[in-house]
Amino acid sequence: MRLTLILFSSLCAIGLFAVSGLFARASDDQQTFHLNQFSDNQICTEAVTQFYTQATNVCIGAPAGYICNGGSAPHVQPEGHIAHALNSLGALVPSNQIDSLHNRRFDDAGAGGGLIWMRLDEVNTNLLLLGDVTVTNRIEAGTSFPKWMSFTVQTGNDTLTCGDWPINSLIVQNVDRMTTSRIVVNGASLDVNGTVMIFTVADQTVFVALEGILRVLAYRQPQTLLAGQETRITYSAGDWTTPFSAPAIPIPHTLGTLNMPIELFDRPISLPQPGYVTTEATVNLRTGPSTNHALLYQVPAEQNMTILGKNSAGDWYHVRLANGQTGWIFAELLRRNHGLIEQVYEQTPVPPQRYGTAGHT
Repeated sequence: MRLTLILFSSLCAIGLFAVSGLFARASDDQQTFHLNQFSDNQICTEAVTQFYTQATNVCIGAPAGYICNGGSAPHVQPEGHIAHALNSLGALVPSNQIDSLHNRRFDDAGAGGGLIWMRLDEVNTNLLLLGDVTVTNRIEAGTSFPKWMSFTVQTGNDTLTCGDWPINSLIVQNVDRMTTSRIVVNGASLDVNGTVMIFTVADQTVFVALEGILRVLAYRQPQTLLAGQETRITYSAGDWTTPFSAPAIPIPHTLGTLNMPIELFDRPISLPQPGYVTTEATVNLRTGPSTNHALLYQVPAEQNMTILGKNSAGDWYHVRLANGQTGWIFAELLRRNHGLIEQVYEQTPVPPQRYGTAGHT
């Protein structure tokens, strides 16, 4: 009997030792996984920053009327010496000599991908192609309309392991905020006074107003979007030239935190939170989230404003007015039409800064 108890006790000890060793190895493996994940994220972030810096150095400030390649070589139509000329980093090609351009997807490890600037001076519009984006001119030769006034766009929908990349998308900005740009994208007429993000998913084109005001017209039905709103238009499968529906009623954008490289925009902006707010009476715009901060401006009643963020208590909103002025307003004085505000801070953020040496000039 004593021998049986001794053997049983020994087996239990061996079992506990084995189990503890198993847990220890599992803990070590888990710790190694988290360390490797952190290392991969850090490597990805550094690679993306280096890629953006390199693109900034060669393409920011390039002349109007040209396409500038800030990343991998794109697929270009028509083929020939013009298409080959755009393969090298920093290459410049007149935009009116290109009919179609397919940008490459971003690399999973953050090593690079497609990044193209198209500065269309004849239509007062700048385009920035991020990742897997295809644009095709729809203005026929011999017409009185400038080339690229009408074009189609299609974007890829792949998910990348490197979370520092933005989603595949086209950024549209009008050059002169005093003049509205009028273009046609995927058969929809756009009046752009600000910055717009465009991408396709399934059979829909999504238009997101990032700054200013966007008017979208399709099926003879217009919709006006304020910064922070989105609308969608449906198409027949595979045909991006003709809308199959009118623009949907604008709603607060559904993208969550927009991971956009705003430092690469020709006109850097602060990204909007979903939706907007409206003044119900004349209210004070201040430099910070309290009445102790200096008064900047008195905003009249019925003014729609972009939401940039809020303080941690949620009782002050950081907003941008239509004229570009930014500041803080007490939340209870505003009529609200917005979604989840994810940007939370106690002090006004610094304006966006360029990458590399361009951030100091």
